[in-house]
Amino acid sequence: MYWAVSAAVLFAVAPILSRPAWAQSSSAPQVPIQAKPTVVEVTAEAVPVSASPASVIVLTRSEIEQAHASTAADLLRNVPFLHVAQNGSAGSFTSVTVRGGKPNFTLVLMDGAPINDITNILGGSVDLSTINPDDIERIEVVRGPLSSLYGSEAVSGVINIISRRESRASGDVTLEGGNFGTGKAGLDLRGSDGRASYGLSGSYLNISQQVVSDEFALGTLAGNFRFEASPDMLLDTQVRYQHDQDSSFPVNGGGPELSILRTPEEAHSGGIIFSTGFHHQVVPKWLYTLDFTFFREGERSTTPPILDRVPPSRQSVPAEFATTDFHRAQFSFSNQLLLSDRWSGHLVAGFKDEDGSSNGLLANIIPTHFHLDRPEIHANGEIVFNSNRFTASAGSGVEKSSGFNPHPASRAGANWRLFGSRTTLRSTWASAFQLPSMFALGDPSVGNPALRPEKNRASDVGIEQKLGRLQSRVSLTYFWNSFSDLIDFSATQFRLVNRTNAHTQGVELGMISLPYSKLRLEGDVSYLDWKLEGTTEPLRDQPHWEGGLRANWTVNKKLHAEVNTRWVGRRFDFQVPAPLIDSVGGYSTSNVAATYIVSKQVSAYARIDNVLDRRYHEFLGFPNPGIYARVGVKFRFFGN
Repeated sequence: MYWAVSAAVLFAVAPILSRPAWAQSSSAPQVPIQAKPTVVEVTAEAVPVSASPASVIVLTRSEIEQAHASTAADLLRNVPFLHVAQNGSAGSFTSVTVRGGKPNFTLVLMDGAPINDITNILGGSVDLSTINPDDIERIEVVRGPLSSLYGSEAVSGVINIISRRESRASGDVTLEGGNFGTGKAGLDLRGSDGRASYGLSGSYLNISQQVVSDEFALGTLAGNFRFEASPDMLLDTQVRYQHDQDSSFPVNGGGPELSILRTPEEAHSGGIIFSTGFHHQVVPKWLYTLDFTFFREGERSTTPPILDRVPPSRQSVPAEFATTDFHRAQFSFSNQLLLSDRWSGHLVAGFKDEDGSSNGLLANIIPTHFHLDRPEIHANGEIVFNSNRFTASAGSGVEKSSGFNPHPASRAGANWRLFGSRTTLRSTWASAFQLPSMFALGDPSVGNPALRPEKNRASDVGIEQKLGRLQSRVSLTYFWNSFSDLIDFSATQFRLVNRTNAHTQGVELGMISLPYSKLRLEGDVSYLDWKLEGTTEPLRDQPHWEGGLRANWTVNKKLHAEVNTRWVGRRFDFQVPAPLIDSVGGYSTSNVAATYIVSKQVSAYARIDNVLDRRYHEFLGFPNPGIYARVGVKFRFFGN
């Protein structure tokens, strides 16, 4: 409560304190047609990162290219203040959590299209190992609720993935190989013709067995088209198809070390993501956008029984075969209004339809079928004040879904830049909600149609200080979350129920230093504390402490290298075959990557994960496979 009050006070008094600066300069809002990589588009209005009230981190195209990550999971693993957990070897289910929220509390957007599949058993969390980073322009990570803009799923934070939209003509071929039978091939074509530009890319990645029965393959095909009908009108379209198949030990099954049965889980999934937007700057003070997004994902999985002992007891989990199909279509009409040289407004109204089904067999006997359709209408609005020293925003939204009462959400934030922008104060307050997933509502074994939405009230306050020496800056943020009506499994009722309240709080400390122009050093550490009500269990899979160090070094015009190290503290865990072991030890891991420019047409690269060959576990019974090394070459056959 103290920090929420502090945020409100800051929001109220800062415009008064900064009033002398208003007469000196003005700042017009950015619009999607003019959006640049230096702005954050995941919020209602694109604003410079330095002026954003939100806690945000942006990965640029150059950072993505230099990392040479195989999947988005590898790429986001070293992003500060995110906890990325991989259930086994490469290709195994990998989720992300923000500030102690559940994995399905993070909304993932791909070119504006939500890609959380709410028919899966994890309630809609996104598997980051199924996203190929090769055709990504940048990734924006916002920590804190954004349900006031995006509705359900945006309870803890948002990850906004934006595809490449280059207009410069080019053609690239990439080939890669490594241990564990790794092989990868990729093709990227881009071009333009006057006011139109296009891009087409495709890749295929295959990784053979790493520990035991853990193989993975991922294929991706993506395209984009951009047409400027006039300086005031723009059509922007993206489409993406991805398919993956993997073999791994099931979640909570004890992995290769503890599993009683040695049969892996087999899964095949495919998805299509489509988004298109028409932007029209009617007059200098009014921009409207018509957006349509479509997401569809299907999966077929075969999960073996998970035994707690031999002979098994009632605590064992029966085998399951399931096929799921989910699609989400969404249309929205948004308006950006320039009310004055410092005030702007943002209004959105839209419709969304979610349809999901699941068919399967439990223990090869019991049918598990459900089908749910959930239409929804939503509206939200936000007002933004922006001067050269102060930015503030306040907004709210409401969503009405079939079967649920209207759910409102609000958000307010402020960014105050002092002493020539050497000191920046940020603060936000927000409320959010999460509708029960289709699995939680409809699964015939554990589903409960009477479930209520989960909720969160959150606030944060932070300071960033630029230091003269070594071109450094240090940031410190305190955050607080109050989750209520959390959905949990009741062993006595043998179904999902609303019974848990949780409070999380913590601090995030980050530092960036540039000792000289060719070297960039970064460090971060975060602490998370929690209190759970209505249960004796701890917060699982969440470390109290986590941190990292990163160094990016441009050795010369031809060679670039980067090194990163990540430390993760002890976490509480639960695996069915080992009910008496309640935690998994902390670990550290280091990766190195290097890029060498051979010529204008050819570049070579190498990446080594776990370069020190640490033998650690992210989950009980799931060992890291050891050193993972890859080398590749990129050939540009046309373009500069």
